[in-house]
Amino acid sequence: MDTQAVQQLIEDILTKLSIEDAEVHYIADATHPIFSVTTKDAKKLIGTQGETLRALNYVVKRLVEKRQQLDHVSFLIDVNRYQQERNEELRRKAKMLIERVRSFKTSVEMEPLNAYERMLVHSMVADDPEIETESHGTGPVKKITIRHAESIGTAARSESSDLDTRDAQLFS
Repeated sequence: MDTQAVQQLIEDILTKLSIEDAEVHYIADATHPIFSVTTKDAKKLIGTQGETLRALNYVVKRLVEKRQQLDHVSFLIDVNRYQQERNEELRRKAKMLIERVRSFKTSVEMEPLNAYERMLVHSMVADDPEIETESHGTGPVKKITIRHAESIGTAARSESSDLDTRDAQLFS
């Protein structure tokens, strides 16, 4: 992926959206590259509960795939650290719920999450033999149930231990 071309595309889109004084910086991250946007018009780009930012990420990714003739690209556009802070908060909540499940050997259901957020939670327990996660629901926003392995039967355990492949495909 040509990161300079992606950065230029983001800058062009921001100009067409009349976003004033926006700066776009590329951050090479181990999990996924980040194009960090700093602007005074953050509310306009983020939207209600991040909906506009998710849409911007989707549109830019599809444009990059088409222009660079790639099957799949994986990066994140973040505005004024909104997504990074949301992910940190999600990790804190998930960690607390995982410890609750571990202590009480029970199940808890999280609030609806998008595919990327579900992937973050699934990955937090991927190597934990005591804790299992399962995505359920319809559409792009689904819920995750976090379960203690002892609290479910063997048949359900084999189904819920695999990462929902649709989540893995959708997050990037």
